[in-house]
Amino acid sequence: PQTLSDGHYLWNVLCNDSAGNTDWFNSNYTLKIDGSGPVVYLDSPVNNSLDSDGSVVFLHNQTDVNMDSCVLWHNESGWASNETNSSVTSGTQINNTLSFSDGHYLWNVICNDTLGNSAWNATNYTIRVDSTNPIVTLNLPTDSYWDNDGSIVFNATRSEEHTSELQSHSFISYAVFC
Repeated sequence: PQTLSDGHYLWNVLCNDSAGNTDWFNSNYTLKIDGSGPVVYLDSPVNNSLDSDGSVVFLHNQTDVNMDSCVLWHNESGWASNETNSSVTSGTQINNTLSFSDGHYLWNVICNDTLGNSAWNATNYTIRVDSTNPIVTLNLPTDSYWDNDGSIVFNATRSEEHTSELQSHSFISYAVFC
């Protein structure tokens, strides 16, 4: 067998007999070799991003000479294929918008070409969805508190289901009523 690298080839056969007669087949044939899979790029959401409303826009791009289809995978309800796009063009960004409940999720895309080669993006990406506001409790000073020396201790507590996303921001506002 002849080993050929990826590419497009024209081929034909010349035959001869013992009397010296020769002839080519009446036309050339084309042979296309594609031994490599598509290249997949996860564009958005970026790895380790945070979504605040649960409506997640997944964008990916892919390149291959013979693109066929791409499938979005995520683990919102177990690692599985979730969105298949069978009208894929090389170099064109694909958009899938899905709804997620609060939590941490992995996602990736696998694409294949018309010759059966397939490839994933090199790594899974992580997205965190947190659409729930934290609960804030003002402890000190109590409502309508009076003080006589201006030395005030402010204290508040907060709770959040996803404590890894919890951030503390303090502010003081003053109002004067006459």
